[in-house]
Amino acid sequence: MRRKRWYDYLWIWSIVYFALGFFNILFAWLGMIDFLLPLAFAAFGGNKFFCNHLCGRGQLFQKLGGELKCSRNKPSPRWFSAKWFRYGFLVFFLVMAAISRHKAGQKTNMKSIIVLDAASSGSGAR
Repeated sequence: MRRKRWYDYLWIWSIVYFALGFFNILFAWLGMIDFLLPLAFAAFGGNKFFCNHLCGRGQLFQKLGGELKCSRNKPSPRWFSAKWFRYGFLVFFLVMAAISRHKAGQKTNMKSIIVLDAASSGSGAR
């Protein structure tokens, strides 16, 4: 059995920022940090180090499904990991983000969305 490291306990972080958001919406910024950090690691590191080692959400789901037996142990449907679904969901997410920014009164800059899309898929020109 391997020795526990500090990042093996990052699943607690996911619970903390989720729970604090119920008390004050300003704690949502903690969640924003947690969503932007993987993008920064992927953009500047060029690998999935964050996802494989530091992702608190993945650790939380592993703990709930594995150790606490809150899973039905069924494999996810094949279409869930298909390329058409992943890219379709990415497009849906980016369109919804652009619409919400527009409705909030901010000017939507499509160049920044395209750059963000290229950075998150790892196929951007460098």
